Amino acid sequence: MNVLLTALLLSVQPAGEAVEAPKASSSKTIAVQKESQTRSGADAIASIRKAYNEGQYREAFKELDDSYREIQEKEGLSALKEMRIGSSSPQKEWEELLKGTLAERNAALRSVVNDALDRKLADKVISAIASRGSAVEDSLSCLAKLHTQAPGAGKNDDENRIIAIDFEYEYKALHLDMPLILGQKGESLKEKQLALKMEMFDKMLAASKEFKDDALKQAIEIVHANLDTLLQQNWDMADLHKLINKPDANALEENIANVLTKYREKFSDLSKMFVEKQAVQKDVQ
Repeated sequence: MNVLLTALLLSVQPAGEAVEAPKASSSKTIAVQKESQTRSGADAIASIRKAYNEGQYREAFKELDDSYREIQEKEGLSALKEMRIGSSSPQKEWEELLKGTLAERNAALRSVVNDALDRKLADKVISAIASRGSAVEDSLSCLAKLHTQAPGAGKNDDENRIIAIDFEYEYKALHLDMPLILGQKGESLKEKQLALKMEMFDKMLAASKEFKDDALKQAIEIVHANLDTLLQQNWDMADLHKLINKPDANALEENIANVLTKYREKFSDLSKMFVEKQAVQKDVQ
């Protein structure tokens, strides 16, 4: 599992973080929350894909286009560009450690649901931790490296085209998240974020049609072809993290939440180690 792309390109929340339910008391809101937690990733993404194909997000995305164009004209993207520092040796080491830790976590989750009677929840766990295959993983790794690059820092024109698209949609995702940052929460924003990923990869695929870099072109084609499955996995894993804060969790839900909490702490420790090593390397340079 490529950690960088999952965390930065596909997810709609920080990887490994629990999602707090909206603080509301209306029966309608509670019903929406329960539906979200039990809805399968496959059903959710199929519904979002249908809405995306029908143009239901077009107006919202046009507002994002206008916002991006306006901030480009004002040259207000320097801070976001500075965050893209490229790959580093500590980062590669960190990613390998994270992959190993993720494998341990997934094995622990699998053991929890092996004999579970609640097959709906068990199926959600199995979906969230399913293997993606080496071709998909290699393609994710290829694109993840470009996600760390600042605009114009690619090794050829094809890479720079993909970096530019990725950078544009990183800004749009952040802009779309403003209601969340301001304390407003809701499933509609999550769905828009996922639809935004669909649009981003559609644009990458269209751009790649004329690429000379065959390896990059193939990576985009593979990820695009598997995108909905990847988003399904993210949806299901996000739902599982909600169990950490569930007040009336049953025994199975508590066991899943305990595994996720344990490994979230491990991920946090590994991230701190990466930041410290990266800071040391920067000082040496």
